[in-house]
Amino acid sequence: MFCTNSNTIVVYDASEADRRTLEHVVAGEPGRAYLQYALTWEEALASDREYGGEVWERFGRR
Repeated sequence: MFCTNSNTIVVYDASEADRRTLEHVVAGEPGRAYLQYALTWEEALASDREYGGEVWERFGRR
């Protein structure tokens, strides 16, 4: 999940509902999961990197 307080991705055990939400976001369909603006996976990884997060190192390299 993305934390707007730190602008980084926060990883934790997700519920089944959280997993379904994340599947929409990763698929590039954040509007299906949220009723408001949501970052794409690439935007979240870029912000995570910029603000000193660690998740981008694991998932951001291609």
